[in-house]
Amino acid sequence: VGKTRLIELLIAQAVADGHAVIFIDPKSDIDLVARLELIAKRHQRLFAFFSVRHHEVSICIDPLRNYNLRSTLAE
Repeated sequence: VGKTRLIELLIAQAVADGHAVIFIDPKSDIDLVARLELIAKRHQRLFAFFSVRHHEVSICIDPLRNYNLRSTLAE
């Protein structure tokens, strides 16, 4: 079993066991992302994908969205 397949199997087991998973992939393997999305759907779990490289399928993240007070900024 290759490294990518091993990661996929470990994630599938974690999701099946009810754990939340955050996966950081420096290679941006879009095929792996598609398989992970299928795993999440199979177990009726939320799936969100963030990528700078694949912006057409990525969620948007706005770090200033909940900025209300000056005191909430890091010092």
